[in-house]
Amino acid sequence: MAKTTVRLPPNLSAQMFQDSCYTYVRGPKRRQQRMAHSADAISSSFEEEMGYKEQGAAKILIQCITDDVLNYIGPTLAKHQNCDVIDINPGVCLWSTKLHDYLQPRTHLLLEPNEHFFDPFIKPLLERPGSKFRHAFFNTEDWDTYKRIFKEGYIKPSSQSSSEPSRVNESNDSLLVVGNFAYAPRTPVLGFDSLAHLAVNHLFCKALRQHSYIHSYGRVRMLLWMTHEDTFKILPQDVFQRGKFTVDQEMSGLVTMVAGPRKLSAKIGIANLETANLKRVVQNMNSDNISLPLRRQTLGYPEAHDSSSQGTQPALEPPNPRSTKGQILLRWEDEREFASLTQKYKKTRASKSERSADPGWQRYLQLRNTYSTISSAYKYLDPLATLNNEVLQLELALTAENVSDEDKDRMVEEWKGKSGELKFRQSKLSFSRRHQFEVIVDNLFAREREASLLQWDRRQFEPLRAKEDEFYPSNDLCLLDFQPGSPLVFSGDDDFEDAKLATWLLTHLFLKSSRPIPMALESCAPGAADALLPRALSITNPRKGGRLDPSELRVRLLTLEMIEELARAWIDWPFRPSLGELIPTGTLRERFSRAEKRV
Repeated sequence: MAKTTVRLPPNLSAQMFQDSCYTYVRGPKRRQQRMAHSADAISSSFEEEMGYKEQGAAKILIQCITDDVLNYIGPTLAKHQNCDVIDINPGVCLWSTKLHDYLQPRTHLLLEPNEHFFDPFIKPLLERPGSKFRHAFFNTEDWDTYKRIFKEGYIKPSSQSSSEPSRVNESNDSLLVVGNFAYAPRTPVLGFDSLAHLAVNHLFCKALRQHSYIHSYGRVRMLLWMTHEDTFKILPQDVFQRGKFTVDQEMSGLVTMVAGPRKLSAKIGIANLETANLKRVVQNMNSDNISLPLRRQTLGYPEAHDSSSQGTQPALEPPNPRSTKGQILLRWEDEREFASLTQKYKKTRASKSERSADPGWQRYLQLRNTYSTISSAYKYLDPLATLNNEVLQLELALTAENVSDEDKDRMVEEWKGKSGELKFRQSKLSFSRRHQFEVIVDNLFAREREASLLQWDRRQFEPLRAKEDEFYPSNDLCLLDFQPGSPLVFSGDDDFEDAKLATWLLTHLFLKSSRPIPMALESCAPGAADALLPRALSITNPRKGGRLDPSELRVRLLTLEMIEELARAWIDWPFRPSLGELIPTGTLRERFSRAEKRV
């Protein structure tokens, strides 16, 4: 990669805090170029100025989205006034400085291991009169760092916090953790898709359950920057994306997106579901007197806001040409571009040679073929989705209170007939069509209920729109708010081996989240389905997200209540394989044990 020459304004370290609005976004270790940008820049090489010549990509936030973020979530930060702040990978410290001025913390610890940021960006903060900033060169990827900061006195627990058992389960508002794990390109590390996932797993999930590291004195809130792609498994917007990593976050607390790109994570979605959820969110925002700034409005927000005020259903823009008679009104990522190109080329008269040389025409043909394939597939599945909904309504009616025996017998016969017809018609589907059908009905089942299975659907406000060109180089970044709750514990005495057994079960079940639950349980141990399902009553309770026929419920639809029931039944099952049998090789067992003890 050729060396990049960048331009720095004179006295950048002082000027950036006044008007340049810089925030550093990290690149992978040993593959970085530290870059800066300014409208008033003068010619200079950043590597030569800083004495830093590593290669790779780095990103810098060049607009003041930080001001919009603080104005937007400011009321929720009021409880953290004068708290201690642990700031991970602050880089050039714009976000750190804005947050510091807003919260006026007692101590603000900057954990920036890169010495090249110290003199121009961090040192001036430390030298401010009466500065509350502190700095340490600790490695932010070494989890022992988050013990050292307390042990060596960088952060001293306030009088409100305590390591006593009665206090560690309470929220510790005297400490706030902010960080930047927006590494690009994303690199798998230790079995996780990225360093952001590894950090969230250790700092939010495991440390919270074990009351260690930053949670040693109570449950601590975190605000973390990461790439949009990193959020797919943490805060999925489609049931298909819900896996074991997602469930770990759900068991640990509430995750909310504060800022993110305009686009959704799922390329194909059910528009009527997304529109209904957006309308609910906007109604909540209106009741709480929250509104998005015009420049930060997300996709569909203006229509939902107007329709909420008028009491009507928001319209889809542009109009979706698919059938609206059944369960499915499809939304796909490129439909707006396709609609625009359709209008452009509908009345265009051009020769074949002229069109073949037109990139827009080639793109139109590509999107038209994609549309035709998706449209025909989902229109074919729409009647099946309607039949599946009829079966679900019968299951809900059967489990209602005060149902007479006569009505119950009639509904049972009707349910058996329609359920059998549905299974027969499913068996005639090809593998790909069956997969599409299961994704559709799982989304309808999980997200149309009163409390959606997805945290994304239960959000209390829309995220601020973060634009690509606000980051250099252009990229989609998100700010996630991690608010810990009472972690799900599977054993009354918090037995370490019981916790490992529950973790093994959860991991094994979600190896393939599209499997029916009985099949997934049988893969854990012979006879597990027959032994565990009778003890997990919510799995067969349609009013708690279950199905009368558990073979129609896939692993990705497991609620936290179902997971807790299955885990406790698994731990108590006398014929369960031992941990040594489940993890047979000594090397694997030792690695598993070491990984658990590192947290």
